[in-house]
Amino acid sequence: MTELLEFLGTYWWILIVLIVFVYSAFEEWLEFKTEQRKIGASAEETEEKIDALRSECKAERERLNRRIQHLETIVTSEAWDRAHSDRASQEPLLDDMDSKDRSSQEEKAERLAQRLRNR
Repeated sequence: MTELLEFLGTYWWILIVLIVFVYSAFEEWLEFKTEQRKIGASAEETEEKIDALRSECKAERERLNRRIQHLETIVTSEAWDRAHSDRASQEPLLDDMDSKDRSSQEEKAERLAQRLRNR
């Protein structure tokens, strides 16, 4: 025990240098962990934004697919051909498609497709 105290008394400056190195390494580690948390949080936010955009795109794609199906029904329908060949029945069908509003156009296309399917 006395040898240890004698060694520490002689080389006390080595102990101070070691403490400084350990302390600076600990500070660097704390800064690294703080930056890592910030990056992790921003990555999670970005992932949430991407998921929201993905779901919006999926909903838009489904809406467009429904609209295409309605329009295909209208265009390929024999009733549509008859409506174009018969001038009297052409006017009510075309009046349904005059609106510029996208949602009302979709609703009108859906109603027209249902009317043509039922003929």
